[in-house]
Amino acid sequence: MFAVIVAGGTGERLRASAPAPVPVKPLLEDATGRRLIDRVLDACTSCRGRIVVSGPVPLPADVTLLREDPPLAGPAAGIAAGGACSGSRVSGGAHLPPPQQQLSAYFLRASLGRYARSARLSAVTGRAADDAGLRVPLIVLPADLARPEAVVAGLTGPGVVSADGHLQPLIFRAPAGQLRAACSGNLVDAPVMRIIRALDLPVIRMSAATVADVDTWEDALEHGFTHRRTRGHTPGKEG
Repeated sequence: MFAVIVAGGTGERLRASAPAPVPVKPLLEDATGRRLIDRVLDACTSCRGRIVVSGPVPLPADVTLLREDPPLAGPAAGIAAGGACSGSRVSGGAHLPPPQQQLSAYFLRASLGRYARSARLSAVTGRAADDAGLRVPLIVLPADLARPEAVVAGLTGPGVVSADGHLQPLIFRAPAGQLRAACSGNLVDAPVMRIIRALDLPVIRMSAATVADVDTWEDALEHGFTHRRTRGHTPGKEG
C-alpha cells in the first residue's frame, strides 16, 4: 500500500485566525516538538511508500516529496501527481527518484518513464508487473488530520470517507490504476469531487471527531498544535 499525503495548500484560514505569524501548517508543533505532518507520516509507517505533495518542507529521508504542476494548482492536481508517482513506483519494477528531491509533475512523468522502461526485462514480465502495480492499494490523506492513526485504521478497503453524513473527498482508498484513470485531463483548480465521482467508491463511515483537521488557529488550540518553535524553518505562505 502507498500513502499520498496532500499538503500543498496556502493555509489561509490558519494564518488569518492566528494571533501571530505561524509556520506553514504541516510544521505546526505540539508541546513535545512533534509536527502535524509527523503525525500523518507516523500513521502511514506500514505503507510501502509515503509521498508528500507539498512545497519545500523537511521530511524523513525515506519519504518522497513532490510538487503538483503548476504549484498551488489545487488538491485535485496534487492527488493526480501523487497517484502517478505511487503507481509508477511498482510498475515494471521501477523505483521512484531519490526521496526528498523536489519534483515537478512534468519531470516526474519523464523520469518514471525512463525508470520503468529500463526495469522491464521483457514485454511479458513488464505487463505482469504493470498489472500488479495497477492493483496496489493507495490511500489519500490531507496533511492536517488531528487523528490520522484512527483514519488510517478505518481505511481497510476501497472507499471514500463520510463523516456524520458529510463526504470527505480528501480521505479515500483506491487501487493505484483506478486512481490514475480517474485523474485524466486537466485538474488545475478542479474540484476533488471530480476524481471521487470517477472512482465511484463505496462510502466508509467515520465520526466527525475521527476526521477532525487543523484548519484554523482555534483548531490548533483544540488539538495542541500551538507550539511556536519551528526547527529553524521560516514561516511561509504554504501549508
